[in-house]
Amino acid sequence: MSIRPFRLGDLPGVMRLEKDTFGRHAFDAATFLYYAAGDRPGFLVVEMEAEVVGYVVARRSELRRHAGEIPSLALASAWRRRGLGMLLLRKAVEYLSRRGVRVVRLQVAVDNQAAVTLYTAAGFRPLRMLAGYYGRGEDALEMEKTLSPGEREQ
Repeated sequence: MSIRPFRLGDLPGVMRLEKDTFGRHAFDAATFLYYAAGDRPGFLVVEMEAEVVGYVVARRSELRRHAGEIPSLALASAWRRRGLGMLLLRKAVEYLSRRGVRVVRLQVAVDNQAAVTLYTAAGFRPLRMLAGYYGRGEDALEMEKTLSPGEREQ
């Protein structure tokens, strides 16, 4: 297993995971290319035997100086519940911390209990409900993690 920065050749694997994980709410390829162009070290993939089995995107906020966000995190279903999600999340937070971020936000579907549990275990707390975020009747929970002084010094 290796966790490394995204490379252009990873795009097909990332898109496959994105579509398998998020279905009709999946980001398109242009969105991932935008993330890679802007903050490539914050776009990490997990590779197993030359196959992309997970990824996370972490980036500084364009609007708030000491804020960051995690727009997407996904793992192939066969690799879930093995600690890889938490490992990717920690690496994303470490990256943002090194960039001067003090607060990290993300959005998660309210009905995605596995992801809500992962984010809660990583220290994220519910901030607010975003009604209709994913479409009619499909709400999101915005979650936030304030980095402790120790996390900010990594």
